[in-house]
Amino acid sequence: MKRLWIIIFAIVLAFTLAAPAQAEFQDMWAKVYKYTGGLNSDGSMKLAPVTSGVTFTVLAKGANTAETLYVYGKNTYIALANPVSTTNFASTSYCNGQVQFRVDPTDSSNDRYVDLLVTDTNGGFTAFVKDFDKYNHTIVIDERPNVLHHGVIAYNASTTDATNLGVTFLKGTVLRSVQVENLTAMSEKTISLGRSGAATSLINSESLTNTGYITTSISSTGTDLKSGSDFAPNGYVFSSDTSIYSTVDSQMANSFLGFIHYYFSKGR
Repeated sequence: MKRLWIIIFAIVLAFTLAAPAQAEFQDMWAKVYKYTGGLNSDGSMKLAPVTSGVTFTVLAKGANTAETLYVYGKNTYIALANPVSTTNFASTSYCNGQVQFRVDPTDSSNDRYVDLLVTDTNGGFTAFVKDFDKYNHTIVIDERPNVLHHGVIAYNASTTDATNLGVTFLKGTVLRSVQVENLTAMSEKTISLGRSGAATSLINSESLTNTGYITTSISSTGTDLKSGSDFAPNGYVFSSDTSIYSTVDSQMANSFLGFIHYYFSKGR
């Protein structure tokens, strides 16, 4: 009998010691809304839910390191690719039309927070969410017309072919400028960015030798954003809904390389 109790105690102790490692994982979720202007009668913003067409990236608090994600609320740990695609966002098997995931935050202070980049690909509008945790359940993307917006979308080099970034600039959008934030230095490699059928119309062979924000020179600016030997003062106006493509001349399968930043405004 004594031997039996010793065995039971050993099993309980083993589970007790394992518990803290499991407790570090947190299930986080938030519904996504867009604000296009206007107020309700009580003075609150008029918000509309967004349950499809959203991609999001989960980053370590205060860093550009992608967190390791798993599917929200499962009994087993099922990997969730980060950045999270629009397909997985909408899927009932993964995110169910909202920002949701399981993560062990690498927040060094209290293992609690992550940072989010949430983009509505129908227009390219983006919300930056700092210090997101399991207690935050609402994300609002500012999509007002006639306001200068800063949008962001992740890029990789899973192929050397022109790759649709997933962002569609809407008819009447004025694109002011585009900038690459490169996270992985690739010696002698370049990135181009442009419209379908005009793969270098925004950025033409920008060097990826360095990391950080790359200052685009006039020589690497595409024809849509420059006029002769100078930058186009009024930007580029999209006359129809237009998808944007990136091309990196080095294949790194499924590698998260960085972000494309774009500054734009949408007409009425």
